[in-house]
Amino acid sequence: MLYGYQINTVVKRGDNLKWQGQNAIPVERSELNKLHKQLFDIQTSGHWQRTWKDIRDFINPNLGFFEEDMPNYGDRKDNQMLTSKPLLANNIQGAGMQDGITSPWRPWFRLTIQNVGLSENQDVKVWCDYVTQIMTDIISRSNFYDNSEEYYKELGAMGTAAMMTEEDPDTGVYFRTFTAGEYAIGTDHRNQINRFARLLRMPVAEIVSKFGIDNVPATVKMMFDNNTIEKYMNVKHIILPNPNYKPKSLIKWAMKYISFYWIDECKDEYLSIDGYHEFPVVCSRWAVRGADIYGRSPGWYALADAKELQSLALDASEIRAKTANPAMMMPADVKSAGPINTLPGGITFYNRDITNGSSGVTPLSPTGNPLQAIIQQQTELVSDINQHFFVDLFRMLEGIDTGNITAREIIERVQEKMSQLGPVLTRLQHEFLQPVIDRIFGICLRNNIFPQAPDVLQGQELKIEYVSVLAQAQKMSGLTAIDQLTQYVGQLSQMDPSVSDKFDKDTAVDKYAEMLGTPPSLILSTDQVQQIRQQRQQQEQQQQAIQAAAEGSKAAQTLSQTPLGQNSALDALIPGAGGYVGAGGSQ
Repeated sequence: MLYGYQINTVVKRGDNLKWQGQNAIPVERSELNKLHKQLFDIQTSGHWQRTWKDIRDFINPNLGFFEEDMPNYGDRKDNQMLTSKPLLANNIQGAGMQDGITSPWRPWFRLTIQNVGLSENQDVKVWCDYVTQIMTDIISRSNFYDNSEEYYKELGAMGTAAMMTEEDPDTGVYFRTFTAGEYAIGTDHRNQINRFARLLRMPVAEIVSKFGIDNVPATVKMMFDNNTIEKYMNVKHIILPNPNYKPKSLIKWAMKYISFYWIDECKDEYLSIDGYHEFPVVCSRWAVRGADIYGRSPGWYALADAKELQSLALDASEIRAKTANPAMMMPADVKSAGPINTLPGGITFYNRDITNGSSGVTPLSPTGNPLQAIIQQQTELVSDINQHFFVDLFRMLEGIDTGNITAREIIERVQEKMSQLGPVLTRLQHEFLQPVIDRIFGICLRNNIFPQAPDVLQGQELKIEYVSVLAQAQKMSGLTAIDQLTQYVGQLSQMDPSVSDKFDKDTAVDKYAEMLGTPPSLILSTDQVQQIRQQRQQQEQQQQAIQAAAEGSKAAQTLSQTPLGQNSALDALIPGAGGYVGAGGSQ
Protein backbone atom coordinates (compact mmCIF):
# COMPACT_ATOMS: atom_id res chain seq x y z
CA MET A 1 0.00 0.00 0.00
CA LEU A 2 1.06 3.60 -0.54
CA TYR A 3 0.70 5.18 2.90
CA GLY A 4 -2.68 3.53 3.40
CA TYR A 5 -3.51 2.34 -0.13
CA GLN A 6 -3.07 -1.30 -0.98
CA ILE A 7 -2.77 -2.58 -4.55
CA ASN A 8 -5.64 -5.04 -4.72
CA THR A 9 -8.67 -5.14 -6.98
CA VAL A 10 -9.59 -1.70 -8.29
CA VAL A 11 -12.14 0.08 -6.14
CA LYS A 12 -15.38 0.85 -7.91
CA ARG A 13 -16.83 4.28 -7.45
CA GLY A 14 -20.19 4.40 -5.69
CA ASP A 15 -22.84 7.03 -5.34
CA ASN A 16 -22.59 9.15 -2.22
CA LEU A 17 -25.70 9.23 -0.12
CA LYS A 18 -27.30 12.56 0.61
CA TRP A 19 -27.29 13.77 4.17
CA GLN A 20 -31.02 14.28 4.34
CA GLY A 21 -32.65 11.20 5.71
CA GLN A 22 -29.36 9.54 6.68
CA ASN A 23 -27.49 9.43 9.96
CA ALA A 24 -27.75 12.44 12.23
CA ILE A 25 -25.08 15.10 11.81
CA PRO A 26 -22.25 13.96 14.13
CA VAL A 27 -21.41 17.46 15.42
CA GLU A 28 -23.93 20.12 16.43
CA ARG A 29 -23.74 23.68 15.10
CA SER A 30 -22.98 25.15 18.54
CA GLU A 31 -20.08 22.74 18.92
CA LEU A 32 -18.78 23.60 15.45
CA ASN A 33 -18.84 27.32 16.26
CA LYS A 34 -16.99 26.64 19.50
CA LEU A 35 -14.31 24.56 17.78
CA HIS A 36 -13.98 27.15 15.02
CA LYS A 37 -13.47 29.95 17.55
CA GLN A 38 -11.00 27.97 19.65
CA LEU A 39 -8.75 27.33 16.65
CA PHE A 40 -8.59 31.04 15.78
CA ASP A 41 -8.25 32.14 19.41
CA ILE A 42 -4.90 30.35 19.60
CA GLN A 43 -3.55 32.71 16.94
CA THR A 44 -4.58 35.86 18.80
CA SER A 45 -3.92 34.79 22.40
CA GLY A 46 -0.55 33.35 21.43
CA HIS A 47 0.41 36.52 19.50
CA TRP A 48 1.00 34.58 16.30
CA GLN A 49 -1.02 37.08 14.30
CA ARG A 50 0.96 39.98 15.77
CA THR A 51 4.21 38.53 14.42
CA TRP A 52 2.62 37.66 11.07
CA LYS A 53 1.49 41.26 10.69
CA ASP A 54 5.02 42.49 11.43
CA ILE A 55 6.37 40.12 8.79
CA ARG A 56 3.79 41.43 6.34
CA ASP A 57 4.67 45.06 7.15
CA PHE A 58 8.47 44.70 6.99
CA ILE A 59 9.20 41.71 4.71
CA ASN A 60 6.38 40.78 2.32
CA PRO A 61 3.31 43.04 2.15
CA ASN A 62 1.60 40.65 -0.27
CA LEU A 63 1.06 38.01 2.41
CA GLY A 64 -1.47 37.82 5.21
CA PHE A 65 -5.23 38.35 5.38
CA PHE A 66 -6.68 39.22 8.76
CA GLU A 67 -10.05 39.99 10.30
CA GLU A 68 -9.84 43.70 9.56
CA ASP A 69 -8.98 43.11 5.89
CA MET A 70 -11.54 43.07 3.09
CA PRO A 71 -11.33 40.89 -0.03
CA ASN A 72 -10.90 42.55 -3.41
CA TYR A 73 -9.63 45.69 -1.72
CA GLY A 74 -6.53 47.05 -3.40
CA ASP A 75 -4.96 48.98 -0.54
CA ARG A 76 -1.20 48.58 -0.24
CA LYS A 77 0.34 47.11 2.89
CA ASP A 78 3.86 48.45 2.29
CA ASN A 79 3.59 51.77 4.11
CA GLN A 80 6.50 50.84 6.36
CA MET A 81 8.67 49.42 3.58
CA LEU A 82 11.16 51.87 2.06
CA THR A 83 13.30 49.13 0.52
CA SER A 84 12.14 45.91 -1.12
CA LYS A 85 15.27 43.88 -0.33
CA PRO A 86 13.49 41.61 2.21
CA LEU A 87 10.65 41.05 -0.27
CA LEU A 88 13.18 40.17 -2.97
CA ALA A 89 14.86 37.66 -0.64
CA ASN A 90 11.51 35.99 0.10
CA ASN A 91 10.66 35.87 -3.62
CA ILE A 92 14.02 34.26 -4.47
CA GLN A 93 13.55 31.73 -1.66
CA GLY A 94 10.07 30.83 -2.94
CA ALA A 95 11.16 30.53 -6.57
CA GLY A 96 14.30 28.62 -5.57
CA MET A 97 12.36 26.04 -3.58
CA GLN A 98 9.91 25.70 -6.45
CA ASP A 99 12.73 25.00 -8.89
CA GLY A 100 14.74 22.85 -6.50
CA ILE A 101 11.92 20.74 -4.98
CA THR A 102 8.90 20.70 -7.33
CA SER A 103 10.17 21.97 -10.65
CA PRO A 104 7.56 22.08 -13.45
CA TRP A 105 10.30 21.34 -15.98
CA ARG A 106 11.80 18.10 -14.69
CA PRO A 107 10.68 15.05 -12.65
CA TRP A 108 10.69 15.51 -8.88
CA PHE A 109 9.18 12.23 -7.68
CA ARG A 110 8.56 8.67 -8.77
CA LEU A 111 6.78 5.61 -7.37
CA THR A 112 8.73 2.47 -6.62
CA ILE A 113 8.14 -0.75 -4.71
CA GLN A 114 9.10 -1.16 -1.07
CA ASN A 115 9.95 -4.84 -1.57
CA VAL A 116 13.57 -4.89 -2.77
CA GLY A 117 13.11 -8.36 -4.24
CA LEU A 118 10.41 -7.06 -6.60
CA SER A 119 12.09 -3.75 -7.42
CA GLU A 120 13.85 -5.31 -10.42
CA ASN A 121 10.75 -6.98 -11.82
CA GLN A 122 10.22 -5.51 -15.29
CA ASP A 123 6.41 -5.54 -15.05
CA VAL A 124 6.59 -3.75 -11.71
CA LYS A 125 8.99 -1.11 -13.04
CA VAL A 126 6.84 -0.48 -16.11
CA TRP A 127 3.67 -0.16 -14.01
CA CYS A 128 5.32 2.20 -11.48
CA ASP A 129 6.73 4.35 -14.28
CA TYR A 130 3.35 4.50 -16.01
CA VAL A 131 1.51 5.43 -12.81
CA THR A 132 4.14 8.07 -12.03
CA GLN A 133 3.64 9.55 -15.50
CA ILE A 134 -0.15 9.65 -15.06
CA MET A 135 0.18 11.50 -11.75
CA THR A 136 2.79 13.86 -13.21
CA ASP A 137 0.46 14.71 -16.10
CA ILE A 138 -2.44 15.34 -13.72
CA ILE A 139 -0.29 17.68 -11.63
CA SER A 140 0.92 19.50 -14.75
CA ARG A 141 -2.63 20.05 -16.01
CA SER A 142 -3.77 21.40 -12.66
CA ASN A 143 -2.87 24.69 -10.99
CA PHE A 144 -0.41 23.03 -8.61
CA TYR A 145 2.69 24.88 -9.76
CA ASP A 146 0.94 28.25 -9.60
CA ASN A 147 0.08 27.56 -5.98
CA SER A 148 3.23 25.76 -4.84
CA GLU A 149 5.49 28.77 -5.38
CA GLU A 150 3.15 30.89 -3.25
CA TYR A 151 3.16 28.04 -0.75
CA TYR A 152 6.94 28.22 -0.45
CA LYS A 153 6.88 32.02 -0.04
CA GLU A 154 4.27 31.71 2.69
CA LEU A 155 6.33 29.01 4.38
CA GLY A 156 9.56 31.00 4.21
CA ALA A 157 8.05 34.25 5.45
CA MET A 158 5.30 33.25 7.90
CA GLY A 159 6.68 29.87 8.98
CA THR A 160 3.49 27.94 8.18
CA ALA A 161 1.82 27.24 4.84
CA ALA A 162 -1.46 25.51 3.93
CA MET A 163 -2.87 24.26 0.63
CA MET A 164 -6.24 22.65 -0.15
CA THR A 165 -6.36 19.71 -2.59
CA GLU A 166 -9.79 19.11 -4.10
CA GLU A 167 -11.11 16.82 -6.82
CA ASP A 168 -11.91 18.63 -10.05
CA PRO A 169 -14.02 17.23 -12.91
CA ASP A 170 -11.94 19.05 -15.55
CA THR A 171 -8.33 18.67 -14.42
CA GLY A 172 -8.63 15.88 -11.86
CA VAL A 173 -7.38 17.96 -8.95
CA TYR A 174 -7.54 21.61 -7.96
CA PHE A 175 -5.29 23.45 -5.48
CA ARG A 176 -5.72 26.56 -3.35
CA THR A 177 -2.95 28.08 -1.22
CA PHE A 178 -4.05 30.06 1.84
CA THR A 179 -2.28 32.95 3.50
CA ALA A 180 -1.65 33.60 7.19
CA GLY A 181 -4.66 34.86 9.11
CA GLU A 182 -7.39 33.42 6.90
CA TYR A 183 -7.10 29.88 8.31
CA ALA A 184 -6.37 28.10 11.57
CA ILE A 185 -5.11 24.57 12.27
CA GLY A 186 -5.09 22.05 15.07
CA THR A 187 -2.88 19.04 15.78
CA ASP A 188 -3.20 15.62 17.34
CA HIS A 189 -1.03 14.02 20.04
CA ARG A 190 1.73 13.42 17.46
CA ASN A 191 1.74 17.10 16.49
CA GLN A 192 0.31 16.17 13.10
CA ILE A 193 -2.28 18.52 11.66
CA ASN A 194 -5.78 17.01 11.63
CA ARG A 195 -8.10 20.03 12.03
CA PHE A 196 -8.55 23.01 9.76
CA ALA A 197 -10.80 26.06 9.95
CA ARG A 198 -11.19 29.26 7.96
CA LEU A 199 -13.45 32.27 7.76
CA LEU A 200 -14.40 33.32 4.24
CA ARG A 201 -15.93 36.59 3.11
CA MET A 202 -17.84 35.54 0.02
CA PRO A 203 -20.24 37.53 -2.17
CA VAL A 204 -23.66 36.02 -2.77
CA ALA A 205 -22.82 35.30 -6.41
CA GLU A 206 -19.78 33.24 -5.40
CA ILE A 207 -21.72 31.35 -2.72
CA VAL A 208 -24.36 30.32 -5.27
CA SER A 209 -21.68 29.42 -7.83
CA LYS A 210 -19.80 27.18 -5.38
CA PHE A 211 -22.64 25.44 -3.58
CA GLY A 212 -25.51 25.64 -6.08
CA ILE A 213 -28.74 27.59 -5.88
CA ASP A 214 -30.61 24.58 -4.47
CA ASN A 215 -28.18 24.20 -1.54
CA VAL A 216 -28.02 27.77 -0.25
CA PRO A 217 -30.28 29.04 2.58
CA ALA A 218 -33.46 30.89 1.70
CA THR A 219 -31.90 34.22 2.73
CA VAL A 220 -29.07 33.83 0.24
CA LYS A 221 -31.41 32.63 -2.48
CA MET A 222 -33.63 35.67 -1.96
CA MET A 223 -30.65 38.04 -2.28
CA PHE A 224 -29.57 36.24 -5.42
CA ASP A 225 -33.05 36.49 -6.95
CA ASN A 226 -33.12 40.21 -6.07
CA ASN A 227 -29.75 40.65 -7.83
CA THR A 228 -27.97 41.56 -4.58
CA ILE A 229 -25.13 39.34 -5.67
CA GLU A 230 -22.16 41.46 -4.54
CA LYS A 231 -23.08 41.56 -0.88
CA TYR A 232 -20.45 39.82 1.26
CA MET A 233 -21.39 37.20 3.82
CA ASN A 234 -19.28 35.47 6.47
CA VAL A 235 -18.93 31.79 5.60
CA LYS A 236 -17.30 29.41 8.06
CA HIS A 237 -15.53 26.21 7.08
CA ILE A 238 -14.11 23.48 9.27
CA ILE A 239 -12.62 20.02 8.59
CA LEU A 240 -12.39 17.49 11.43
CA PRO A 241 -11.73 13.79 12.00
CA ASN A 242 -15.04 12.01 11.48
CA PRO A 243 -16.40 10.33 14.63
CA ASN A 244 -18.49 8.05 12.35
CA TYR A 245 -15.52 6.94 10.26
CA LYS A 246 -15.89 3.56 8.53
CA PRO A 247 -12.74 2.37 6.70
CA LYS A 248 -13.01 1.81 2.93
CA SER A 249 -16.47 3.35 2.82
CA LEU A 250 -17.29 5.65 -0.11
CA ILE A 251 -20.25 7.23 1.70
CA LYS A 252 -19.55 10.84 2.66
CA TRP A 253 -20.81 10.62 6.22
CA ALA A 254 -18.53 7.65 6.88
CA MET A 255 -15.28 8.96 5.40
CA LYS A 256 -12.21 9.57 7.55
CA TYR A 257 -12.59 13.37 7.62
CA ILE A 258 -15.74 15.45 7.58
CA SER A 259 -16.17 18.99 6.26
CA PHE A 260 -18.81 21.62 7.12
CA TYR A 261 -19.64 24.95 5.42
CA TRP A 262 -22.20 27.27 6.99
CA ILE A 263 -23.27 30.91 7.32
CA ASP A 264 -23.60 32.28 10.82
CA GLU A 265 -26.68 34.31 9.97
CA CYS A 266 -28.48 31.20 8.71
CA LYS A 267 -29.00 29.01 11.75
CA ASP A 268 -29.36 25.24 11.50
CA GLU A 269 -28.65 25.28 7.79
CA TYR A 270 -25.50 24.10 6.05
CA LEU A 271 -24.11 25.10 2.70
CA SER A 272 -22.27 21.80 2.42
CA ILE A 273 -21.42 18.70 4.42
CA ASP A 274 -18.77 16.63 2.73
CA GLY A 275 -16.31 13.85 3.46
CA TYR A 276 -12.70 13.06 2.57
CA HIS A 277 -10.73 9.84 2.50
CA GLU A 278 -7.51 11.79 3.07
CA PHE A 279 -7.01 15.03 4.97
CA PRO A 280 -7.49 17.49 2.09
CA VAL A 281 -5.29 20.27 3.48
CA VAL A 282 -1.52 19.86 3.28
CA CYS A 283 0.15 22.06 5.86
CA SER A 284 3.88 22.52 6.46
CA ARG A 285 5.89 24.22 9.17
CA TRP A 286 9.44 25.40 8.48
CA ALA A 287 10.55 24.57 12.02
CA VAL A 288 8.48 23.74 15.10
CA ARG A 289 9.47 24.57 18.66
CA GLY A 290 8.27 22.04 21.19
CA ALA A 291 4.51 21.58 21.13
CA ASP A 292 3.81 24.70 19.05
CA ILE A 293 1.15 24.31 16.39
CA TYR A 294 2.55 26.94 14.04
CA GLY A 295 6.09 27.17 12.72
CA ARG A 296 8.95 29.66 12.64
CA SER A 297 10.99 30.41 9.56
CA PRO A 298 13.48 32.77 7.86
CA GLY A 299 10.83 35.50 8.07
CA TRP A 300 10.88 35.20 11.85
CA TYR A 301 14.65 35.09 12.04
CA ALA A 302 15.15 38.03 9.67
CA LEU A 303 12.39 40.23 11.11
CA ALA A 304 14.67 42.27 13.38
CA ASP A 305 17.13 42.85 10.54
CA ALA A 306 14.27 43.83 8.21
CA LYS A 307 12.93 46.37 10.73
CA GLU A 308 16.35 47.94 11.17
CA LEU A 309 16.90 47.95 7.41
CA GLN A 310 13.65 49.84 6.86
CA SER A 311 14.62 52.32 9.59
CA LEU A 312 18.02 52.88 7.99
CA ALA A 313 16.36 53.36 4.62
CA LEU A 314 14.37 56.22 6.16
CA ASP A 315 17.55 57.73 7.61
CA ALA A 316 19.34 57.44 4.28
CA SER A 317 16.41 59.04 2.49
CA GLU A 318 16.45 62.00 4.87
CA ILE A 319 20.22 62.46 4.48
CA ARG A 320 19.94 62.41 0.70
CA ALA A 321 17.14 64.97 0.84
CA LYS A 322 19.15 67.24 3.14
CA THR A 323 22.22 66.88 0.92
CA ALA A 324 20.29 67.63 -2.27
CA ASN A 325 18.31 70.47 -0.71
CA PRO A 326 20.08 71.47 2.51
CA ALA A 327 18.67 73.78 5.12
CA MET A 328 20.27 77.23 4.99
CA MET A 329 21.74 79.48 7.69
CA MET A 330 22.02 83.23 7.12
CA PRO A 331 22.48 86.42 9.09
CA ALA A 332 19.28 88.18 9.97
CA ASP A 333 20.26 91.26 7.96
CA VAL A 334 20.47 89.20 4.73
CA LYS A 335 16.72 88.71 4.89
CA SER A 336 16.21 92.39 4.10
CA ALA A 337 18.09 92.02 0.80
CA GLY A 338 15.31 89.98 -0.70
CA PRO A 339 14.55 86.31 -1.39
CA ILE A 340 17.33 83.78 -2.05
CA ASN A 341 17.09 81.82 -5.32
CA THR A 342 18.05 78.20 -4.59
CA LEU A 343 17.21 76.88 -8.07
CA PRO A 344 20.06 75.58 -10.29
CA GLY A 345 21.72 78.60 -11.92
CA GLY A 346 19.68 80.97 -9.81
CA ILE A 347 21.08 84.40 -8.97
CA THR A 348 20.62 86.13 -5.63
CA PHE A 349 21.37 89.85 -5.30
CA TYR A 350 22.57 91.39 -2.05
CA ASN A 351 23.90 94.74 -0.85
CA ARG A 352 27.63 94.98 -0.36
CA ASP A 353 27.32 96.64 2.98
CA ILE A 354 25.05 93.88 4.20
CA THR A 355 27.64 91.15 3.76
CA ASN A 356 30.50 93.26 5.00
CA GLY A 357 31.93 91.47 7.96
CA SER A 358 29.41 88.59 7.73
CA SER A 359 29.67 85.06 6.36
CA GLY A 360 26.63 85.42 4.13
CA VAL A 361 24.39 82.41 3.46
CA THR A 362 25.81 78.93 4.30
CA PRO A 363 24.19 75.48 4.09
CA LEU A 364 23.46 73.40 7.17
CA SER A 365 25.03 70.23 5.78
CA PRO A 366 25.45 67.09 7.87
CA THR A 367 28.90 66.79 9.37
CA GLY A 368 31.19 64.05 8.09
CA ASN A 369 29.77 61.41 5.72
CA PRO A 370 26.96 59.63 7.61
CA LEU A 371 25.43 58.26 4.36
CA GLN A 372 28.44 56.06 3.70
CA ALA A 373 28.18 54.50 7.15
CA ILE A 374 24.45 53.88 6.68
CA ILE A 375 25.01 52.28 3.26
CA GLN A 376 27.63 49.97 4.78
CA GLN A 377 25.24 48.96 7.55
CA GLN A 378 22.44 48.39 5.04
CA THR A 379 24.71 46.13 2.98
CA GLU A 380 25.48 44.02 6.05
CA LEU A 381 21.78 43.75 6.96
CA VAL A 382 20.81 42.74 3.41
CA SER A 383 23.52 40.08 3.50
CA ASP A 384 22.17 38.73 6.80
CA ILE A 385 18.59 38.69 5.46
CA ASN A 386 19.74 36.87 2.31
CA GLN A 387 21.49 34.26 4.45
CA HIS A 388 18.31 33.66 6.43
CA PHE A 389 16.39 33.09 3.18
CA PHE A 390 19.18 30.97 1.58
CA VAL A 391 19.41 33.37 -1.36
CA ASP A 392 22.99 32.37 -2.21
CA LEU A 393 22.06 28.69 -2.36
CA PHE A 394 19.03 29.19 -4.58
CA ARG A 395 20.83 31.55 -6.92
CA MET A 396 23.59 29.00 -7.22
CA LEU A 397 21.15 26.18 -7.98
CA GLU A 398 19.58 28.20 -10.78
CA GLY A 399 22.80 27.88 -12.76
CA ILE A 400 23.34 24.17 -12.17
CA ASP A 401 22.70 21.88 -15.12
CA THR A 402 22.49 18.45 -13.53
CA GLY A 403 23.15 16.85 -16.91
CA ASN A 404 26.54 18.54 -17.32
CA ILE A 405 27.93 18.55 -13.81
CA THR A 406 29.54 15.86 -11.72
CA ALA A 407 28.24 14.75 -8.37
CA ARG A 408 31.37 16.02 -6.67
CA GLU A 409 30.92 19.49 -8.14
CA ILE A 410 27.36 19.69 -6.87
CA ILE A 411 28.44 18.53 -3.43
CA GLU A 412 31.20 21.10 -3.20
CA ARG A 413 28.75 23.85 -4.12
CA VAL A 414 25.83 23.00 -1.88
CA GLN A 415 27.12 20.77 0.91
CA GLU A 416 27.60 23.51 3.50
CA LYS A 417 24.25 25.16 2.87
CA MET A 418 22.40 21.86 2.42
CA SER A 419 23.38 20.96 5.98
CA GLN A 420 21.23 23.91 7.10
CA LEU A 421 18.38 23.33 4.64
CA GLY A 422 18.33 19.53 5.03
CA PRO A 423 15.93 19.40 8.03
CA VAL A 424 13.50 21.70 6.20
CA LEU A 425 13.52 19.45 3.12
CA THR A 426 12.89 16.39 5.28
CA ARG A 427 9.94 18.09 6.98
CA LEU A 428 8.58 19.22 3.60
CA GLN A 429 8.67 15.66 2.31
CA HIS A 430 6.57 14.48 5.25
CA GLU A 431 4.19 17.44 5.57
CA PHE A 432 3.81 18.62 1.97
CA LEU A 433 5.04 16.36 -0.83
CA GLN A 434 3.94 13.01 0.57
CA PRO A 435 0.38 14.15 1.48
CA VAL A 436 -0.07 15.76 -1.96
CA ILE A 437 1.05 12.59 -3.74
CA ASP A 438 -1.05 10.43 -1.39
CA ARG A 439 -4.11 12.52 -2.11
CA ILE A 440 -3.67 12.43 -5.88
CA PHE A 441 -2.93 8.70 -5.79
CA GLY A 442 -6.12 8.07 -3.82
CA ILE A 443 -8.24 10.19 -6.17
CA CYS A 444 -6.83 8.38 -9.21
CA LEU A 445 -7.27 4.96 -7.62
CA ARG A 446 -10.91 5.58 -6.70
CA ASN A 447 -11.68 6.86 -10.21
CA ASN A 448 -10.09 3.86 -11.98
CA ILE A 449 -7.49 6.03 -13.71
CA PHE A 450 -4.58 3.66 -13.14
CA PRO A 451 -4.06 0.49 -15.19
CA GLN A 452 -4.52 -2.86 -13.52
CA ALA A 453 -1.51 -3.62 -11.35
CA PRO A 454 0.58 -6.77 -11.99
CA ASP A 455 -0.36 -9.78 -9.92
CA VAL A 456 2.99 -9.70 -8.10
CA LEU A 457 2.00 -6.32 -6.61
CA GLN A 458 -1.02 -7.71 -4.79
CA GLY A 459 -0.71 -6.62 -1.15
CA GLN A 460 2.65 -4.98 -1.70
CA GLU A 461 3.60 -1.54 -0.38
CA LEU A 462 4.66 1.27 -2.68
CA LYS A 463 7.01 4.06 -1.73
CA ILE A 464 7.84 7.54 -3.01
CA GLU A 465 11.31 8.51 -4.15
CA TYR A 466 12.15 12.18 -4.56
CA VAL A 467 14.41 13.01 -7.50
CA SER A 468 14.40 16.81 -7.52
CA VAL A 469 17.60 18.83 -7.63
CA LEU A 470 17.65 19.38 -3.87
CA ALA A 471 16.66 15.78 -3.12
CA GLN A 472 19.49 14.55 -5.29
CA ALA A 473 21.87 17.00 -3.67
CA GLN A 474 21.07 15.34 -0.32
CA LYS A 475 22.07 11.97 -1.79
CA MET A 476 25.22 13.20 -3.49
CA SER A 477 27.52 12.36 -0.57
CA GLY A 478 26.77 8.69 -1.24
CA LEU A 479 27.81 9.13 -4.88
CA THR A 480 31.16 10.53 -3.80
CA ALA A 481 31.76 7.46 -1.65
CA ILE A 482 31.02 5.16 -4.62
CA ASP A 483 33.27 7.25 -6.89
CA GLN A 484 36.16 7.11 -4.44
CA LEU A 485 35.78 3.37 -3.85
CA THR A 486 35.61 2.67 -7.59
CA GLN A 487 38.78 4.65 -8.22
CA TYR A 488 40.57 2.96 -5.32
CA VAL A 489 39.62 -0.53 -6.50
CA GLY A 490 40.74 0.38 -10.02
CA GLN A 491 44.14 1.47 -8.74
CA LEU A 492 44.61 -1.68 -6.64
CA SER A 493 43.53 -3.98 -9.47
CA GLN A 494 46.45 -2.72 -11.55
CA MET A 495 48.76 -4.31 -8.99
CA ASP A 496 46.59 -7.33 -8.25
CA PRO A 497 43.63 -8.02 -10.62
CA SER A 498 42.05 -10.37 -8.10
CA VAL A 499 41.16 -7.38 -5.92
CA SER A 500 38.29 -6.54 -8.30
CA ASP A 501 36.60 -9.77 -7.18
CA LYS A 502 35.88 -8.00 -3.89
CA PHE A 503 33.91 -5.20 -5.61
CA ASP A 504 30.25 -5.81 -6.52
CA LYS A 505 30.01 -3.76 -9.70
CA ASP A 506 26.34 -4.58 -10.36
CA THR A 507 25.25 -3.34 -6.95
CA ALA A 508 27.36 -0.22 -7.38
CA VAL A 509 25.57 0.58 -10.65
CA ASP A 510 22.15 0.06 -9.02
CA LYS A 511 23.00 2.29 -6.06
CA TYR A 512 24.54 4.96 -8.24
CA ALA A 513 21.49 5.07 -10.52
CA GLU A 514 19.18 5.24 -7.49
CA MET A 515 21.06 8.21 -6.02
CA LEU A 516 21.10 9.99 -9.37
CA GLY A 517 17.36 9.57 -9.73
CA THR A 518 17.72 7.59 -12.95
CA PRO A 519 14.40 6.09 -14.15
CA PRO A 520 14.35 2.43 -13.06
CA SER A 521 13.33 1.32 -16.55
CA LEU A 522 16.80 2.31 -17.82
CA ILE A 523 18.54 -0.18 -15.51
CA LEU A 524 18.16 -3.86 -16.38
CA SER A 525 17.16 -6.31 -13.69
CA THR A 526 19.55 -8.91 -12.31
CA ASP A 527 17.68 -11.69 -14.16
CA GLN A 528 17.91 -9.80 -17.44
CA VAL A 529 21.61 -9.12 -16.94
CA GLN A 530 22.21 -12.77 -16.06
CA GLN A 531 20.38 -13.87 -19.20
CA ILE A 532 22.42 -11.48 -21.35
CA ARG A 533 25.64 -12.74 -19.80
CA GLN A 534 24.66 -16.37 -20.35
CA GLN A 535 23.89 -15.63 -24.00
CA ARG A 536 27.19 -13.82 -24.34
CA GLN A 537 29.01 -16.74 -22.72
CA GLN A 538 27.30 -19.19 -25.06
CA GLN A 539 28.21 -17.05 -28.04
CA GLU A 540 31.81 -16.86 -26.85
CA GLN A 541 31.92 -20.66 -26.40
CA GLN A 542 30.46 -21.15 -29.87
CA GLN A 543 33.02 -18.77 -31.35
CA GLN A 544 35.81 -20.58 -29.53
CA ALA A 545 34.54 -23.93 -30.82
CA ILE A 546 34.28 -22.56 -34.36
CA GLN A 547 37.75 -21.09 -34.08
CA ALA A 548 39.18 -24.35 -32.71
CA ALA A 549 37.51 -26.32 -35.50
CA ALA A 550 38.85 -23.89 -38.06
CA GLU A 551 42.36 -24.18 -36.65
CA GLY A 552 42.08 -28.01 -36.64
CA SER A 553 40.85 -28.02 -40.23
CA LYS A 554 43.68 -25.75 -41.26
CA ALA A 555 46.22 -27.99 -39.53
CA ALA A 556 44.80 -31.07 -41.24
CA GLN A 557 44.90 -29.31 -44.58
CA THR A 558 48.49 -28.29 -43.99
CA LEU A 559 49.33 -31.85 -43.02
CA SER A 560 47.69 -33.30 -46.12
CA GLN A 561 49.65 -30.96 -48.36
CA THR A 562 53.04 -31.74 -46.80
CA PRO A 563 55.27 -33.68 -49.38
CA LEU A 564 56.86 -36.96 -48.36
CA GLY A 565 60.38 -38.16 -48.89
CA GLN A 566 62.00 -34.86 -48.12
CA ASN A 567 63.20 -35.73 -44.64
CA SER A 568 60.33 -33.74 -42.99
CA ALA A 569 58.82 -34.52 -39.66
CA LEU A 570 56.06 -36.38 -41.47
CA ASP A 571 58.61 -38.69 -43.09
CA ALA A 572 59.69 -39.77 -39.63
CA LEU A 573 56.16 -40.80 -38.75
CA ILE A 574 55.14 -42.65 -41.93
CA PRO A 575 56.97 -45.90 -42.78
CA GLY A 576 58.42 -46.12 -46.31
CA ALA A 577 58.21 -42.43 -46.88
CA GLY A 578 61.98 -42.18 -47.16
CA GLY A 579 62.68 -40.97 -43.70
CA TYR A 580 61.66 -43.95 -41.56
CA VAL A 581 64.39 -46.34 -40.37
CA GLY A 582 63.06 -49.85 -39.88
CA ALA A 583 64.09 -52.56 -37.47
CA GLY A 584 66.88 -53.74 -39.74
CA GLY A 585 68.61 -50.44 -39.38
CA SER A 586 68.54 -49.65 -43.14
CA GLN A 587 66.29 -47.24 -45.05
